[in-house]
Amino acid sequence: VFDYSADFLALTGPVLLAVGVLLAAGRPVVRGPRVVAWPVTAGACLAVAGSLLLPYLSDRAVDDAYEASAAGRGDDAVDDASRARDLDPLSLRARYAQADVAGDDAAALAALEGATGLQPENADTWYQLGLYRYSFAAEPDACAAYFALNRAYTLDPVSRRWSKGGVLDRARDEVNAGACER
Repeated sequence: VFDYSADFLALTGPVLLAVGVLLAAGRPVVRGPRVVAWPVTAGACLAVAGSLLLPYLSDRAVDDAYEASAAGRGDDAVDDASRARDLDPLSLRARYAQADVAGDDAAALAALEGATGLQPENADTWYQLGLYRYSFAAEPDACAAYFALNRAYTLDPVSRRWSKGGVLDRARDEVNAGACER
């Protein structure tokens, strides 16, 4: 339910509305308690509006975070990325932005590990975590990187990101050379 894109909703919403109108056509009007009907209808309308508006606002906050980061305003970038995640807690883009603009490894790793927890069957989340651990962390960890990259490979072995001598192969070579035993 949470993972439908706006395009899907834009295409199916009018069709479902038309089907509902057609199904109700010709039926007798049933009078029910009006006191209950309007709060339920208002709540449903607010929920629909929120589910459409919040992901949009989250994307805008992600863009703001990257703009602030590019302008050298690190604290603003972190705040914008955090706001993006608060607006849409299911957004991977917001989590990646948090990792990209984080001022320290712990915050970046927490954001990327949160993404893998959010979508554990998504190869991209594991790839991003492994790539960060291997290439971008202040103290690279080939063992942990290999675990994440291997998980990404297991989930999507035919991806174009896997090339001979790539990051997965380099991490595997370090693990085979004893990186996990240190």
